[in-house]
Amino acid sequence: MRNLLVVAVLLALFTCVSSTAFANHTVGDLEFGDSFQTLLQNAQKSEKSLVVDFYTDWCYWCKVMDDSTYPDPYVQKFLKNFELGMVNAEVDTSLAARYGVRSYPTILLLKPNGDEIDRIVGYYPPEEFVTQIVNAYAGVGTLDYYLAKLQDDPESAQANYDVAQKYRWQGHYDKAQDYFKKVMSLDGGNAAGLAAQADFNLGHMQYKLKNYLAAIEVWRQMSRDFASAPESVDAELMTAYCYQEAKLYKQAREAYDNFLKKYPDTEEKDWINEQLAKMTEEANASH
Repeated sequence: MRNLLVVAVLLALFTCVSSTAFANHTVGDLEFGDSFQTLLQNAQKSEKSLVVDFYTDWCYWCKVMDDSTYPDPYVQKFLKNFELGMVNAEVDTSLAARYGVRSYPTILLLKPNGDEIDRIVGYYPPEEFVTQIVNAYAGVGTLDYYLAKLQDDPESAQANYDVAQKYRWQGHYDKAQDYFKKVMSLDGGNAAGLAAQADFNLGHMQYKLKNYLAAIEVWRQMSRDFASAPESVDAELMTAYCYQEAKLYKQAREAYDNFLKKYPDTEEKDWINEQLAKMTEEANASH
């Protein structure tokens, strides 16, 4: 199974929607507010919690949420119980930084005073989206929920992984890193399939920080340590992409070519060929 993070990276290159920083946005009967401060003021008056969607112009799954999840009648009815906002995270960078938002879409679930209860990262279809919100406000699946589970069983690889993921989605990469490394020690042989996932995520956090060479180092080692894990395939492809992002086009071409030779039937073939053509065009334009 292909890693959804890799899918998101690839799809992001093809989709663009227009926006402003904190957009006054209407979907069906729902109006997403245009000012975070106004949202907080309204929430404190109404005593409603907040649902705030952070998106970017290039985010494919943000557009899917906008087109399929939010217009759904079930979601429309449910979200009327909340103060709603929609933020372009690459325009209102201070608010994104305040909440440690690094992946998109990220939907923050906040108390009326702005304190975070939980967050939803990535696309969810209507019923699952509502379930995520209901569970969060019931205290299920939150960081505190997983920390309590970890306290009950501190040597559980799954409990450590769940806590690591929560810290990762909150942008607390230092904390996430510690827990992911513990997962790797607890599941050293990848018997539970968690060590390879944790190792991939360590590389992905470096990628998100634009530490491309550090990400490559993690993923190259991971591909050796967990050669039979499906995540190693994702790591090989992301290694090529990081070389490309670092403008190391020779290494990127070699990595893409090796990937195509190793996986000739990959569904990423067209995308890889487009990246190869793009690098050629950029190289020609620079001469």
